[in-house]
Amino acid sequence: MNDSSVKRKRKIVIITASIVLSLALIAGACAIYLGDYYRADHEAIGAFLPQGTTWKEEPDGTVVFEPEGADMGLIFYPGGKVEYTAYIPLMQACAKEGILCVLVEMPFNLAVLDVNAADGIREEYPEIEDWYIGGHSLGGSMAAAYLADHTEDYEGLVMLGSYSTADLSASDLSVLSVFGSEDTVMNRGKYEAYKSNLPRDFVESVIDGGCHAYFGMYGAQEGDGIPTITNEEQIALTSDAIKKLMMNTEQTNTYRQISMNEAAAMMAQETDYIILDVRRPDEFAEGHIPNAINVANEIIGTSEIPELPDKNQLIMVYCRSGRRSKEASEKLVKLGYTNIVEFGGILDWTGEVVTE
Repeated sequence: MNDSSVKRKRKIVIITASIVLSLALIAGACAIYLGDYYRADHEAIGAFLPQGTTWKEEPDGTVVFEPEGADMGLIFYPGGKVEYTAYIPLMQACAKEGILCVLVEMPFNLAVLDVNAADGIREEYPEIEDWYIGGHSLGGSMAAAYLADHTEDYEGLVMLGSYSTADLSASDLSVLSVFGSEDTVMNRGKYEAYKSNLPRDFVESVIDGGCHAYFGMYGAQEGDGIPTITNEEQIALTSDAIKKLMMNTEQTNTYRQISMNEAAAMMAQETDYIILDVRRPDEFAEGHIPNAINVANEIIGTSEIPELPDKNQLIMVYCRSGRRSKEASEKLVKLGYTNIVEFGGILDWTGEVVTE
């Protein structure tokens, strides 16, 4: 064998070994990534669930809560890299309200690997008349993606700490978007950008003091904010919002939040609306958005507001930085106003400002 043949074979061996080593490293990295996930806190779940709570577990791992006489169903996709059983408390809370709940297990705890996991589930429960689909975080986005191709089969969508990259804006779906005020995992910029993919009348519910992780029970999540309510409280508030959506009852303690750009576009498009400045009168006099009226946050309480006689009119609320506008929006909703939109503080307003 000549030297050139030996060198060629040696080169082939080196290249082959390099490829095998690279593939092994990639496989190892994937195994580490997929094996690193948030595990359900079984101790907390056990303490949360009422004594005697039972559910059905299918051969494929799917967990089903099937309350007697249920005629509404919810298929739920878990959050990315979260053990699906962490959502058993939320499913149990919804089932207690008469909703059949189907909690789907995802490959490697990633809903993106099985977007069509809902296929065939509806057919297993022919007694259910109205179906909804939803999920948490990545699971919510994947549920929305699935729904985009099955809008005729479902009544609506439930998104928890999530947003829809699929365009559902032209559908007549009932959509609920819930997130915690302290959620610092969900990308707020993308959330605002993708709001336009939802039907115009979607319901947004902001859980005051809630965080990203507390829709399930799997402990604290890296990068999340610090909640000021308990895990149990957030699950109760979430199940209540889901119940109200699915039973078509009036949502309470909810208002929409939009960006300044969205607010400016809404002002240009709408005709019957009020711009409400909830700062103090002296702040209002120093400069405010044109055509705004002033009702200070401090005087909004339990009494009727003469300046706002129509409780169904679109009312767009702002303040200086965004804190008082949120407080005022919550109080207005409690007073019975049904179309409140909060858009932050005048500090971020780039349009015209007028003075008195």
